[in-house]
Amino acid sequence: MAVRRYEASSTVETSFVFECSACGYEGMAAVQGEGYAELDGRTSTGAAETQALDDAEGAAWRDALTTVELAPCPKCGARSASRWRSWLRAQLIGVLSWGALGALLALLGTFLLRQEMDGFPLLVGAIMWPVVSGAILLARVERKRARAATLRFHATE
Repeated sequence: MAVRRYEASSTVETSFVFECSACGYEGMAAVQGEGYAELDGRTSTGAAETQALDDAEGAAWRDALTTVELAPCPKCGARSASRWRSWLRAQLIGVLSWGALGALLALLGTFLLRQEMDGFPLLVGAIMWPVVSGAILLARVERKRARAATLRFHATE
């Protein structure tokens, strides 16, 4: 049986309650979430397509929720440090994995260019892992902050 790859993306627009733990502000935050999913389909075509779309929609809802949780308060500008730490911990495995891939590519590239059996390619790889991981993490943080800054807030009475 042939294996097919299914891809789906989803966007949701919704509102969540926003509560600031610093100043007590409460309001509704209008947010847009984006999600993407890939699925290798070994089952029937319809089931795989439906599962990919469901996964993408779930990712869009999670993105919308985390965007609201990480947004600055419109009244005092405070951000929840505990929510940011939790989000950063959730990003860690993916960031380190992509960093390791970048380090491996740098190691291989350095070895192929020099073709010497010394420690230099390993040194380049060891240096590139935190550099690539840090760059990816910084890009994710900046993207999330930029998206959180676009929220529209409506105070509750």
